[in-house]
Amino acid sequence: MRGAGPGSAWRGIADRLALAGYTNVWTDGLANFTLAAVELSPPDWDELSHATLVLGQAVGRALAHLTARPELLRVLGIPPSVASLAAAVEAPEDWSFLSRFDWARTLDGRWKLLEINSDTPAGLWETGSAETEVARLHRASRGLSGGFWPALVSAWRRWGERKLGPGSATRRLRIGLVGLLASPEDQDQLRAHARAAREALPNTSIDTGTPEDIRIDRRGATLGGRRVDLLFRYYPLEWLAGPRFGPLLEAVGSGALAMLPPAHALIPQSKAFLALAWELEAQGFFPPTEAAAIRQYVARTTLTPEVLGHGPYVIKPYLEREGHGVRFSTDLSPRERRRLVDGPVVCQEQLDVLAARVPVATARGWTRESRHLIFGVFLADREIAGIYTRAGARITGREAVYLPAVLRTASPSPCPLPRDGGEG
Repeated sequence: MRGAGPGSAWRGIADRLALAGYTNVWTDGLANFTLAAVELSPPDWDELSHATLVLGQAVGRALAHLTARPELLRVLGIPPSVASLAAAVEAPEDWSFLSRFDWARTLDGRWKLLEINSDTPAGLWETGSAETEVARLHRASRGLSGGFWPALVSAWRRWGERKLGPGSATRRLRIGLVGLLASPEDQDQLRAHARAAREALPNTSIDTGTPEDIRIDRRGATLGGRRVDLLFRYYPLEWLAGPRFGPLLEAVGSGALAMLPPAHALIPQSKAFLALAWELEAQGFFPPTEAAAIRQYVARTTLTPEVLGHGPYVIKPYLEREGHGVRFSTDLSPRERRRLVDGPVVCQEQLDVLAARVPVATARGWTRESRHLIFGVFLADREIAGIYTRAGARITGREAVYLPAVLRTASPSPCPLPRDGGEG
């Protein structure tokens, strides 16, 4: 540890990001981003990007198979009250408004997909803006997410026209953004989407509120008393499943109210979707390239642990976020394991995930902590939009810090390892 606080370099970046819209730079006394970076070689990034694109195609193929079949979504833990909406898959070949594929790098150098965050992906400011700031400190490398904001703007423009019709980019519109406004992180994500929406739909007015602020009538919806043409939610779709939001879901289902992300985004969000992908692969559903990608890259995921043999595994609830409810089988008694696996959970093979000592800033200075690395690759429509890498505990939670991934342009090393970017 050295000096008081994170230092002038970190504070300067934090100030510039705050002026742009990213204000939630501290969580529980830890800085949310570090000045170090994790280096990827060009072959590493090419493999990770290609695998994400191929698996994205496989997701679209599975979504087409599930279209108009809400009864099949029960196995994914999707509530019946939103299943019909989710099964009304729009443009399965371009299914991803904005999704994040979360990857682990194993100790033996393999990439393994752990889960997909397709409903409420976070990390937008870090990927689109913080990476550029931190990457400047690492002269022998370059950032990988320079196209993030343009990709998000393009997604808003395409999906805006898909939802509201041709010419919507030039019409006068009002968009309502809803989320948990009491959460600073959610406010950041809403500001990021507002930025992209304004650029994609320049004649748009934007209002912000909570789902409780929405009112439904014969003409559609209002937010805070103002009629909206489109509702964007940074709010898990399954949280709208109760009777309280029945009129809202009915308005979306009838077409009276356009909504983004599309409801089908909840399907790959379910941890059980990867188990379904494995089952479909075993049945010969996917063409050879997609089937091979599932076998090689998707962490083995099942609904029952017996399929995994006698090895250790991770128990994950279908629809929880931020690591809530995740347990390692080796930390549980046989009785606890049996109780948990009888519930709405999947069992995923436990992997030896790459860890590194990462500089973490606190109010009193810098310290180095051993952290596990998770690489989140953003997919917007059929385009790689950027990468959001977190360094956290074995179960990634609120303690995780953003560690930019950069492309190595100097001499290679055998595996991705963080490089310091200065701590003063």
